[in-house]
Amino acid sequence: MKNIFEKSVTNEVIARIENLASDTRPQWGKMNAGQMLAHLSVTYEFVYTNKHDATKAKGFKKFMLKTFVKKFVVGDKPYSKNGRTAPQFLMTDDKVFSDEKARLINFMNKVQQEGEAAFAASDTNIAIVGDKTWVATGGKASRILFSPDKGKTWQVFDTPIVQGVETTGMYSLDFYDELNGFAIGGDYTKADDNTANKVRTNDGGKTWQLVAENQKPGYRSCVQYVPNSRAQQLVAIGFNGIDYSKDSGNTWSHLSDEGFYTLRFLNDSVAYAAGNKRISKLIFR
Repeated sequence: MKNIFEKSVTNEVIARIENLASDTRPQWGKMNAGQMLAHLSVTYEFVYTNKHDATKAKGFKKFMLKTFVKKFVVGDKPYSKNGRTAPQFLMTDDKVFSDEKARLINFMNKVQQEGEAAFAASDTNIAIVGDKTWVATGGKASRILFSPDKGKTWQVFDTPIVQGVETTGMYSLDFYDELNGFAIGGDYTKADDNTANKVRTNDGGKTWQLVAENQKPGYRSCVQYVPNSRAQQLVAIGFNGIDYSKDSGNTWSHLSDEGFYTLRFLNDSVAYAAGNKRISKLIFR
């Protein structure tokens, strides 16, 4: 099934909308072209406006819809033709075709422009030191969300890591202390690409610098500081292998081609790595 959140699918649908005219006849149903465009915008209105707040399901009704109805609404099976329409989606008044077309396309483009997410491939896109918390995002934008007070207030900082596509950005983040942090990622669909996929901060995440630019490793899903290494030693891990740095990420040595997804240190010489149906003990000497 096609996914409207993918850029190529969005572009395809927008092209079809652009080909519509105010007098385009429906293949079924009673709504005209302008009304149908307004009908399609309702879903976006629920997300981006407060127009339908009074009709949003709450409490037991929300539970019932989520438990028993959602799978039919978002499932692979197409809706039946001429089925009943929820009141919020039913358009009976006149609509200005050009306005509704522009509004729907703007909603669709807005979703693509936002497109910022958080990757959970290794459960390391959040770092906490004392009261301070850092969250790494990725996708269309890859930024640092920072809270100095256990989530009471937040700031956002840009990073120079590769971003702009759904599969790019920071996949893993670690902080050695309140100032020194490191993030790694890239694009898992282009795992060997090592352009702008490693960044470092020494001011608590306010500013980030690219390191080891155009040098291995490429995409990695997890990075961790070696304990008691004064923020000098790092281990990065991914489905393409394990890599080690002894100079804060400036240069890297490839340790193994064994693929894993995530890593945690027990102490400064023992770590455990988890991958596809396996867990391994790693000893660093």
